[in-house]
Amino acid sequence: MIFVEYGGDDMSDYLNQPWTLRVQIAKALVDMVIQLTENTQQWIFHMLDLQLENFAVRFDSKSGGYLVKLIDLEHLLIVHRRDPVFSGEVQPAGVEPAVDVEAIACARQPSQCQVVYAPQLCAGGHQDSNYFFVCRNLLFADLSWSGDRITAWTGGLLKNPIVDSEARVSLTHLLNECISNKKGIGRRRAFYQLSHLLARFKEKSP
Repeated sequence: MIFVEYGGDDMSDYLNQPWTLRVQIAKALVDMVIQLTENTQQWIFHMLDLQLENFAVRFDSKSGGYLVKLIDLEHLLIVHRRDPVFSGEVQPAGVEPAVDVEAIACARQPSQCQVVYAPQLCAGGHQDSNYFFVCRNLLFADLSWSGDRITAWTGGLLKNPIVDSEARVSLTHLLNECISNKKGIGRRRAFYQLSHLLARFKEKSP
């Protein structure tokens, strides 16, 4: 017996929708990713193939909002947060840990920023890879760099933001924090602040 559920349309179908709609979807995506990464059961569900086509979007009439579902369950790594290898307390033999998840898949080369390799991920105790790859592949894309900082983006769900200059500065700052994770507030906090910023954008939407 086979059960089939309609999850919704590919997230990629929404890339050219109006800004107000993309903000709602981005907010739903960010909240889902936080749930997969931070939960009371201490399990982290690491998504290993971060592409728009692996997520489905549909409107939920009960809540009056949009729901985002991960439909690629084949590339999913489930790890307990307190696992000694994953937490970095024990180093597995024969696997070189990456200094940061950015080193696993170079942030400046899109072709290398879609697939996460489980052995390296586990070796270094990277608990925020979901945040990095969702920022890098789904929310923001086609990045423009100036030195070691991102100055603009022309792809992803949050492309062409219709916001004031102050909000755009905040978006750019959080994008840099989410991807570089080298200084400032850090990736995890930046992702949470991004969730709050998207909530403000939703409230201002007509």
